Amino acid sequence: MKRVFTGINLADTTHLKNLLEQSSIGCFIKNTYLGAAVGDLPVFDVSPEIWVFADAHAASARHRIGLRCKTHASTSNASTTTYWSRK
Repeated sequence: MKRVFTGINLADTTHLKNLLEQSSIGCFIKNTYLGAAVGDLPVFDVSPEIWVFADAHAASARHRIGLRCKTHASTSNASTTTYWSRK
């Protein structure tokens, strides 16, 4: 298993997870409900993360997420939503 994305909020992360699953990339979201602990725990420890089950799908998943994020950034105000990925 490999982490391929770290999101800001659960809604955006879930959307990307659904896009990956539509592409037959098996994945899951880690830290689904830890957002409520922000302040007590560091923000990067509680951010929702997408992990792929098969290491072989990690590069493809990152590529698909990158394409989606570029499309989103070009069609919306970059100050309202930001995507980032930690490796």
